[in-house]
Amino acid sequence: MADIVRSTSEPMIGRMRLTWWYEALREGQGAGEPLLELLRQHAIGSAGVEGLLSAIDGWEELLEPLPLSDSQLIAFAEHRGGGIFRQIGRLAADCPPWLAQAGMGWALWDLSGHVSDAGTAARAVALSREFLADVPEKGWPRVLASLRILAGLARRDVFRGVNAPASIDPRQYLRLLWLGLKGG
Repeated sequence: MADIVRSTSEPMIGRMRLTWWYEALREGQGAGEPLLELLRQHAIGSAGVEGLLSAIDGWEELLEPLPLSDSQLIAFAEHRGGGIFRQIGRLAADCPPWLAQAGMGWALWDLSGHVSDAGTAARAVALSREFLADVPEKGWPRVLASLRILAGLARRDVFRGVNAPASIDPRQYLRLLWLGLKGG
């Protein structure tokens, strides 16, 4: 989805490309598309497709011209991060009430490292901080350890007012190791 947004210069074309994925997931179409097959095998199951469809809606928010408003950033976060975290929570059969909020914080932090508009990136970090403030650092279900690690990466940066890196750097590798070893 990020590649669609990144490579689209005309929002309508981007919407059409995202709609193809949306319809393929919702209607069970697109047989033979490797990514769809992997999603059907590993990311849908008894959880359904609602979280994945929501994530596509989130990416659509980024087709709008920059700078993005707070309402657009929140819609993106709710759909992309909230959708993905809820999807994984449903698959794991453990979806605490704050899980979508953790996903929203992570999605905004992640966006801050990839958006070209500095004002949008700064607002994304500030909003991420608000969402992550009520998400527990400890006590996550073991089955959600990967999501705890993502939220932990975001938490450290946003509470220091730092954007996400554009790619994983040595600092991020060390942080990933620490969060993985630390446990929930």
